[in-house]
Amino acid sequence: MWKTTIKMENQYWKKTETRFNSTILKLIDKFWISRVDYSLDLMKKYKKEKWNTILDIWCWNWEFCKKINKNFQNIYGLDVSPSRIKECQNSVGGGNMQFIVHDMNNKLEFEDWYFDVINSLVTFEWIYDLNWALEEVYRVLKNNWIFILEVNNLWFIYRRLKLLFGYYPETCWFAESEWKNIWWDWATCHTFTKSELSRFLKEFWFEILEVSGTWMFYKLRNWRPSLLCWDLFYVLRKK
Repeated sequence: MWKTTIKMENQYWKKTETRFNSTILKLIDKFWISRVDYSLDLMKKYKKEKWNTILDIWCWNWEFCKKINKNFQNIYGLDVSPSRIKECQNSVGGGNMQFIVHDMNNKLEFEDWYFDVINSLVTFEWIYDLNWALEEVYRVLKNNWIFILEVNNLWFIYRRLKLLFGYYPETCWFAESEWKNIWWDWATCHTFTKSELSRFLKEFWFEILEVSGTWMFYKLRNWRPSLLCWDLFYVLRKK
């Protein structure tokens, strides 16, 4: 899958995200939540006992790993981009974090039942072989422990309306940087809806504990996540 690695490596650029003004974020702090913080909240909600080992699939700028640093003895971060992994390694400088270049279309180099928790935020859209990736996640996760999975929601009402009026309901943020006048999800392998993804996950023996979403007015939006949330957060337990 070296072509996949090269393609994704080329997508990383220095100015990758449009950040909201910090003052604005403070004003609306009670009404929104980032996906990283939301994932942390879900972990705390479903915590049964002490956790030791966690895998973060797509560590990117290692923001998630930084926030869980004191909660786990062993933290592993994966990314398909060698430049991102190198940046993470240089930033951390050892400790309880290990960052590894890995394409999820390939076998994970961990033994069975190795991780207490696995976290993956907006990554599975880019994995060509979903069956293989989910089988690997299931294999390395301990029985009765959790897998937190976030994906973009194709059936979000804004995307439904765009499709209704003849516009492509893009889910890929890379499209804006590469093709500003087209907005085409050219590199996204998969799109998801709540009903279809739920059915698919159950086929891999995952128990769905919760499906919800994040961002602005997330508490209100979670009344109907399949319609109102731009993303879908799954909390899954390995049976």
